[in-house]
Amino acid sequence: MADEDFWWRGRGRLATISKLEERIESTRRKMYQIYKDNPTDHRLLLISQELDQLLNQLERASNGNQLSEE
Repeated sequence: MADEDFWWRGRGRLATISKLEERIESTRRKMYQIYKDNPTDHRLLLISQELDQLLNQLERASNGNQLSEE
């Protein structure tokens, strides 16, 4: 039973990591497009901060630590 529990926890973690990776790529694309359109756009800082938070969450998830919103 313990092996099954571990498998399910690992599977959930992989799904979480996959979702985070998708959000990171989407946020990167959004940031790059805004930069291409206007490198001085004030939204770049906000998007960059959002991307930093997502990357920190991915790092924690990859290390097996619990996720939390910052």
